[in-house]
Amino acid sequence: MKIKANRNLYKNILIAFCSLIIFIGTLAYFLGFDLNIKSLLYYAIFLTSTIIVFFGLFLIIDKINKKYIVFDNDKIIEMHSNEEKVILYFNQILYTKYHNNIDLLYGNIDFGYVEIVYKTDSKDKEPKSLNLYLSKKNYKKIFNK
Repeated sequence: MKIKANRNLYKNILIAFCSLIIFIGTLAYFLGFDLNIKSLLYYAIFLTSTIIVFFGLFLIIDKINKKYIVFDNDKIIEMHSNEEKVILYFNQILYTKYHNNIDLLYGNIDFGYVEIVYKTDSKDKEPKSLNLYLSKKNYKKIFNK
């Protein structure tokens, strides 16, 4: 399976910022303007233009991103242009855990990443950790075989 690196991260960040701007604009509209057809038209233009701008920004970032993560049958490979680099093998993985939560009270915002804990050598005392931004659907496809 071939996935663009960090696509889930920048998608979720752009959705969060778009939602924040729409929330602030909606609050300003309902608290600061008279509700009539003309102002409602401006509000609708604001909503559609905000969504179009953030969608266009996503497409631009996605087009610029040339880095891929390839999940082979026995290894995880990072591809950038024509260069390939083996990150780790599946038999080195001790466990995986999917993080996706927002806790505003403590300031924890995890935008859907997989924590992969692995050991490259059996002689290593402490395991190493790798974080990959994947969607929940891709995580289930890859690691729940």
